[in-house]
Amino acid sequence: MSAPTQTTTPTASTTMSTDWARAKSEELRALTDDEDDVANAKRAEKRRCKQAKVEAEEQAHQEREEAARRAREEAERRARAEVERKAKEEAEKKACEDFTKLQVEHQQILEEKVCCRGCVP
Repeated sequence: MSAPTQTTTPTASTTMSTDWARAKSEELRALTDDEDDVANAKRAEKRRCKQAKVEAEEQAHQEREEAARRAREEAERRARAEVERKAKEEAEKKACEDFTKLQVEHQQILEEKVCCRGCVP
């Protein structure tokens, strides 16, 4: 007896298993695509959140810098006002001293005239 020859034609069971494998691989690819879409969406959301956080931090930084600048300007303005006030006080004080000195000199001159001549001017 001779051995039966092998045929290369697919049998019903191999065709069904090939169809099943093809269907399963397409289903898995579709699931993988969905998972990729979900992962991409999560990454995009994470990027948006991170960008929003960076923008908020930058805005807060700018606001702090602006507040510090305004505080420096106000301190400078107050310092200038204080210097001007002191200068004005000093000028008034000197003017008073000068006026008092002139009054004293004037009084002395009047007294000298009275004393030297013996008469009242």
